[in-house]
Amino acid sequence: MNNRPMYGFVLLLLALLALMSLWLEYSVQTQHLDTHQFGAHSPDYIIRHFTVTRTNLLGQKQYTLWADVAQHYPDDDSTDLSLPRMVAQDAQQGQVSVRSDRAVATSKAAQVNFIGHVVVVRDQHSVRGPMTLTTTYLEAFPDQQILRTQQPVDITDKWAHITATGMEMDNHKQWVDLMHNVRAQYETAR
Repeated sequence: MNNRPMYGFVLLLLALLALMSLWLEYSVQTQHLDTHQFGAHSPDYIIRHFTVTRTNLLGQKQYTLWADVAQHYPDDDSTDLSLPRMVAQDAQQGQVSVRSDRAVATSKAAQVNFIGHVVVVRDQHSVRGPMTLTTTYLEAFPDQQILRTQQPVDITDKWAHITATGMEMDNHKQWVDLMHNVRAQYETAR
């Protein structure tokens, strides 16, 4: 009696079971990766006409942040903002307002990255008049009243028009540091 066909059938059945196990493991891992890649950074809530105000310990307003739509992401505790506007208040130094097409705020708005057409207006009531800054990307640190970018900036006020690449502005200390390719044109008061 020859048992070789029986051994061949058993080996073929084992090979088929091994291939099915590999296919099942691959399909489960691929499905898990797809869920991880696309499901992890999904908003847990969306707010229309979003407004948040931060105050100091005395209850005085430090800044207010508005957006048409805010989407919060729980995986990194960030918030994506469409058409954001922020106004920072300082009793001694005046106010700074920032607006852009889009922004991303980190946890507790410790940092807000403004993206797109960014316009900053500083202290419209100062002796020099308002200072307007435009750029395409701006990092704001609201609690420290610091604004920073590595992108080209265009700055105008009552007496000057300045262009540069890279800038850091401290509203609390009232200084602006321009980094590279600085060009200034001074004019008589407009």
